[in-house]
Amino acid sequence: MTKVQPIGTSLPTPITKERVAELYGVPMKEAASRLGLSVNAFRDIIRQFGIERWPYRKLQSIKEVIEELGDKNDQEKISMLNALMDKIARDPNVAIPKDIVQLRQHVYKKRHLQKGGKQANPSPNKRAKNKKRV
Repeated sequence: MTKVQPIGTSLPTPITKERVAELYGVPMKEAASRLGLSVNAFRDIIRQFGIERWPYRKLQSIKEVIEELGDKNDQEKISMLNALMDKIARDPNVAIPKDIVQLRQHVYKKRHLQKGGKQANPSPNKRAKNKKRV
């Protein structure tokens, strides 16, 4: 268990990696506040623990995909996503596999189109119709 005592502070208990890991589900600013630190001091501590990026947004995006898939009862994908969340809880630097990135992009794109968003890449036929004749 690695313990870090922030420089210039007199905290009653040192900050451990386990204590920091309990806060992965909240934004960095809130996590720092809960520990009584500034965001910069908190960032220095997590870097000492080897955490490259705060995992909150990564975890939130996976939770959103799970919620979207929950309506479809796709248990295989949901269990795969839950396993990834557990893996991130143990090692926040773990990369998201390509298949899950594609699944996440599909879910986000579908949600965007349902809200009335425009499709990013029109088909080649539509592009040809939109071109002005010279």
